[in-house]
Amino acid sequence: MTVNKVVGLEKGAFVDGGFDKAQFQSAYGICVLPNGNLVVVDRAAHRIRLVDFINKTVKTLAGCGEAGFGDGAGDKAKFNKPYAVVADADGNLYVSDPENQRIRRVDAKTNEVSTAAGTGKMGFDDGPADKSTFYRPSGMALRDGNLYIADAINARIRCIDLKSNTVSTVIGTGRTGHKDASLRESEFNHPAGLAFEASGTLLIADQGNNRIRRADLKENKVTTVAGTGEQKTIDGEGLKAGLNFPALILAASNGTVIIGEWGRPAALRLMDTKTVVSTVKGVKDYRGLALNSQGQLFASTDSHIVRIDGLL
Repeated sequence: MTVNKVVGLEKGAFVDGGFDKAQFQSAYGICVLPNGNLVVVDRAAHRIRLVDFINKTVKTLAGCGEAGFGDGAGDKAKFNKPYAVVADADGNLYVSDPENQRIRRVDAKTNEVSTAAGTGKMGFDDGPADKSTFYRPSGMALRDGNLYIADAINARIRCIDLKSNTVSTVIGTGRTGHKDASLRESEFNHPAGLAFEASGTLLIADQGNNRIRRADLKENKVTTVAGTGEQKTIDGEGLKAGLNFPALILAASNGTVIIGEWGRPAALRLMDTKTVVSTVKGVKDYRGLALNSQGQLFASTDSHIVRIDGLL
């Protein structure tokens, strides 16, 4: 395994330009576009940025750099510490904007920013997207025209039907706790990262519970697949393994699950198809993770982006 820097300098700042000069102030969530380029949430810069591998440049897609809320043209829109980003098949972006309690959309062709869901008020309301409320929406995952959102403080997994523009709750009671049960009777503690497996099951990094949960949307059940609940980094079989504040999660095509921890010391963990958890040696504290179609893993480390080869 090798870790190769793609772009960014050790010192964080906001600078667009060529790979040799571009900088990130605080690179967080990342995703891969259909054309293979990367999108990076530059959280402290309140911007959404593009890493263009063909032209070897970094440019800003959206965000004027001023913390706040405002829809509109990309360079005039305002975000407030955006967190995560996902891309649909057409390259449209969905950004969780937890300080604004909203999900934002960036149009692939025009970079126009609009609000996909949320009024800006902290709360819990399902229904029409423009009347729905969230409480710190965090990680997201797209599947079959639906955008699933970890609504962290509400301890629920919410869903935006992108065709009807309606929001519903699919998982969780809203009570903070740890309970495996049916989808709507299960309990979580600050769910953070989401990822769909090839089978259609949804993996949830249950950060506050230090566990990985699996939601079977067809069978209507939630189970715990890894973690004792103690905040410790311990390798081993799923329910005997210790996890340290898991925040990020990816599902690789070979069935391996990649987990990014935010505890101290932070670690990158792997869970194999038998739910055995191991620690990847020699990697740093990552704020975002993304896999491309070739199975290459990209990670954000606050001030720069790296590619991790030979991991899977």
